[in-house]
Amino acid sequence: MATKTECAKIFEEATHWGDKHWKAKEGTGIACKTNNSKIIAHNKDNVTYKLHNCPIVEVDKKKRIATLTSCGYETKTTKDHLNLALKNLGVGKRVSQKKKIWYLNGEKFKDEMKIKY
Repeated sequence: MATKTECAKIFEEATHWGDKHWKAKEGTGIACKTNNSKIIAHNKDNVTYKLHNCPIVEVDKKKRIATLTSCGYETKTTKDHLNLALKNLGVGKRVSQKKKIWYLNGEKFKDEMKIKY
């Protein structure tokens, strides 16, 4: 099993793989797994970051859009994993919390938020 940091690095790589790299990886499904998260490389255009089997980040590489969700679990662990994924996408955004309310760079966080990367 990999560490959270190792899986986050694989998430970064998977979201930036080109077509040539996908020929070797396609069909393998799970690209990385920790005790509570996994990176699933569905095909060359879609990558999912799951935490406790919940898809907290879904990446559409063709459209260069990432969809974020807490799956209703606004916990420190979920926030940490979202921030790790955002860091590795290179979007310069973070999920923060103030008085139990989540924000994405000052905007109130909502499940199914879409961001360009």
